[in-house]
Amino acid sequence: MLCALFIAAGTGCSSDQEAPFSAIFQEDGAYPPKAGETIRYVDSLRSVSMVSVPVGLGQSTLLKLGGFQGIRFESVLLQFDFDSLQNYQGKTVDSIFVDLPVYSVQHLSEADFRLQVKLNELLEDFDETDTLTVVPSFSSLPIPCPGGEEATEINFEHNLIYIDPAEMQDSLDAGVSPWTYGLVISWAEEPDSLGIIEFRAHDYGSDPTVLKIKFTDDTEATFPAVKDYTISSYQGGGTACVGGVATRVYFEFDLDGVDEEAIVHYSALVLHADQGEGMGSTQGESNLGLSSLFTYYLYTPDASDTLVPGFLEGTGVARESFNPGYAEGGSVRLKIPLRGFTLDVLAGLRKNTGLVLQSDLENVRVQKAAFYDKSAPEELRPYVEIIYSMPASYTGER
Repeated sequence: MLCALFIAAGTGCSSDQEAPFSAIFQEDGAYPPKAGETIRYVDSLRSVSMVSVPVGLGQSTLLKLGGFQGIRFESVLLQFDFDSLQNYQGKTVDSIFVDLPVYSVQHLSEADFRLQVKLNELLEDFDETDTLTVVPSFSSLPIPCPGGEEATEINFEHNLIYIDPAEMQDSLDAGVSPWTYGLVISWAEEPDSLGIIEFRAHDYGSDPTVLKIKFTDDTEATFPAVKDYTISSYQGGGTACVGGVATRVYFEFDLDGVDEEAIVHYSALVLHADQGEGMGSTQGESNLGLSSLFTYYLYTPDASDTLVPGFLEGTGVARESFNPGYAEGGSVRLKIPLRGFTLDVLAGLRKNTGLVLQSDLENVRVQKAAFYDKSAPEELRPYVEIIYSMPASYTGER
């Protein structure tokens, strides 16, 4: 009797007139999903700006004077060890000069590169680990040359900057060290054309900059530089990421146009570098075997306010290298993958504070990568690109 009831129940289910679904699928076939549309979303960036970051390079192998593409090496600080000066008390100074061993000269235009420099006494101490963007306090009166001139032209073969012997004789007679905090060599005037002259710093390891005194009795004394520092700055225009000075590029944009149901396949920040305006290395750095590649670091800042410390740090997005400069110019397109950044912003897991591009060697070397900005021809302008698909839909249509 119990078996009969089960058979009757099973027969009743197979003939249920309110649920004919299995019969329709069997007779008419499957209903496939309709694929979602694939979309290329482009944001032309709300803002692209440059942000200056105080950086100084005091511990370098080479000292530099001159400039290129808005980068200016205007001053060199020198401090000498005069501990043995008292050993020469009573002698008469015949001549005195700063010996700057030339390592490399780079002419960057067809016009002759000539550089007039002057010497001034520093009135404030400095350290090679300091972040110096300007020359420390110094005397406004230049230290005169032997003939009373206030400036002298750099010799590109072997540079000697002569000083009026009386400047040293007074200190020698008094038994005190001259120029306690050192000297600053700086441009005496704006040069007609720019180039870069490089000298061996004391960190080079041999043949450093020295101050040499020759006495009337045919003896001489040599005082090596124990501290040195190149003061550099960037005064160029356009959009540039510069290491060692330094400047970073800040990109701000909106992703409001991306559908909230988007399935993101790929996203990138797309830039075009102007290789006629970039600089990967100086001639001297190339001679030392340093790479001319520009390694960039892209991050999303902790804060969007450029005036707070949180802007200078954040979460890394990408790091890569490219050649930023060629003498003959040209451009190169960079497609920098944004990886999880875009996904996190769209999912509401991260606030969109924009993206910041900096030199990954910002505290090590002066380099420059120049980029076309929003005023460039359309095909060279920066933008954010996102490739995404919409979810599949089940419409019941075949």
